Amino acid sequence: EKQVKESPVCGKSHQDTEEEYGDIQGLKTAVEETPYIKCIEVHHDGKEIYGYQMYYYFNNYATEEALWLEYAPGRAVLARQLEPTEYICSAGGRFDKVCRQLWFKTNTDRVISFGSQGDAEGTPKTFDTSLAEKPLIVALGVGMGGSVHHARVYYLDLLNLPLIPTIQ
Repeated sequence: EKQVKESPVCGKSHQDTEEEYGDIQGLKTAVEETPYIKCIEVHHDGKEIYGYQMYYYFNNYATEEALWLEYAPGRAVLARQLEPTEYICSAGGRFDKVCRQLWFKTNTDRVISFGSQGDAEGTPKTFDTSLAEKPLIVALGVGMGGSVHHARVYYLDLLNLPLIPTIQ
């Protein structure tokens, strides 16, 4: 049975942190199929993360509909496309009072990084996906308050799913 798991939160909540926003509720109600992230778009200024947008494949159907975006005018927008058979299997970032960096690692060992680089501010953290033998990250959830304060990932165990589809 397909069961979505969630990692513990990395980062902090503050008085101005709004409730957690994320794609997972939309994904649960929008489709029965297993979603695969096809593109990650992050809004940042090189020092902290202000928002994100995900685009998905749903069993051979590519959707341009994003399920969450915190709009931040004047910020850099960086998008990274995944290859058709590539998927996110690990993720993390740098966190202090806000999220300074987000990174995503794919099954091909490619690391996609957004925000601050190198020995920047914040403590490096990897989202804990240890409840799956072979994690497939399907969504991101964040606490917002002008920027991303904290984050978590939602994931499935690929060993309990059919093979990843090849997108034409």
